[in-house]
Amino acid sequence: LTAEQAGRWAAITASYVRTQALGGPDGDPMTRAVAALGLLADRIAAVETAIRRAADPRHLLAGGTPGPVGGPQGPVDGSQGPV
Repeated sequence: LTAEQAGRWAAITASYVRTQALGGPDGDPMTRAVAALGLLADRIAAVETAIRRAADPRHLLAGGTPGPVGGPQGPVDGSQGPV
């Protein structure tokens, strides 16, 4: 698979898994609500993991690349570089 196809496949499978977890439109509303809360809990846990990883000093010392929150990623003098 190309990178584009792999990305599309990941999106399709994630959508399928989410649909299966939430049930169809004919599903019991209580079951669907509980499943939605479960998916929400999974997403919050993923955010927590990302925050912990970004704030971990060992990650920063190991050469982690600062993102938009960590500061500018361009040259120090503010130039755009080769255009």
